[in-house]
Amino acid sequence: GFKAPHLAFGTSFERPIGSRFELQGRVSYSPDRKYITNNGSSLMIGTSGLYWINQRMAIIGSIKQSHLWTSEFEKKQWAPSLGIVVREQFQGMPGRLYLDYVIPTGCQWGANCPIQSNRKQGPELYWEKRMWPNFRMGFKFGVYRVLNQGNPLQPSAGRTRQFAGDVHVVARYEFSRR
Repeated sequence: GFKAPHLAFGTSFERPIGSRFELQGRVSYSPDRKYITNNGSSLMIGTSGLYWINQRMAIIGSIKQSHLWTSEFEKKQWAPSLGIVVREQFQGMPGRLYLDYVIPTGCQWGANCPIQSNRKQGPELYWEKRMWPNFRMGFKFGVYRVLNQGNPLQPSAGRTRQFAGDVHVVARYEFSRR
């Protein structure tokens, strides 16, 4: 529920560790407005580990935590995911295709769960191309099933389910190693 256009600004890193492992990290901030409150800010922090099976394919595990602040509420959510990465080359431009699945987290049932968490799950696809030596362009698509918050002490209220989609255009400038 952010009002369009959604803009996020951040930084990231990619660091190979030996010939088979790679560590990635990212932080982004978004000053966007939520539909429900007409204000808000969000911060996303994430890290990923890749294990390259061969020169073209890797297994990836990621964890992200998002924080959302509005005038009416504050919300945090963990989003782990598992998937694969494929190195490819199209029209002379190297790129990577990331395919992963977001695993639902959060409080579901029980005495330690006065209000059940939102639970998001679904596939994500991210395709990134190196356009010039220091510039990359990417496109991200996600389709999610969201189980909204609920109160287990009031079962008649029930939990609503919905489907949501994400489409992002990502532009990244890479500073030279010098």
